[in-house]
Amino acid sequence: MNAGIQYSKPLAVLCALAVCTASLPFLYYRRNAAERTLQIKVLESLARNGALQIAARSSFGDSNLASLRLRAAQSQALFAPGDTLDMVVGQLASSWSAESGPNLDRDGFRIQSRKLSMISPSLTDWPKVVDILGALERLPGVGITKFEMRTSGDSDHRNVDKLEIDVEIRSRSLSPVTVSP
Repeated sequence: MNAGIQYSKPLAVLCALAVCTASLPFLYYRRNAAERTLQIKVLESLARNGALQIAARSSFGDSNLASLRLRAAQSQALFAPGDTLDMVVGQLASSWSAESGPNLDRDGFRIQSRKLSMISPSLTDWPKVVDILGALERLPGVGITKFEMRTSGDSDHRNVDKLEIDVEIRSRSLSPVTVSP
């Protein structure tokens, strides 16, 4: 009773080899998918830990914000009030002339340049000049950028023909500041 299915061993081995060969790409894909999933989990864990470290080191903590506010208040104190130019020109006598220089408005702040000049100052004018220079240097936001005297005469006798002082005034802008996103 040897009736039944007949098969050959070489054909059976060949079929088994074909099934194994056909399943290799599937097994390779599954192994790579598992590795990718593990890599993604590791990267997510690293990103989470990095975000926690960044949050722990945040420069926006209360103490840092307080020091930033203090610095901002100190820098605001260095700027002149908006009417400083009128005050500077108002301190000058009629012998002085004030010429406008370039104005720069930027980010809510204004830089104004003025050239103050006096023609032929006399000896009695010099104490007033020194007082005006001292008053200008004491004003917040006001700086003297140039001091020039033009003289004439010979080596024995010189006269001051013209005195020029360039003043730069840094103040808050009177126009509203618009911030673009």
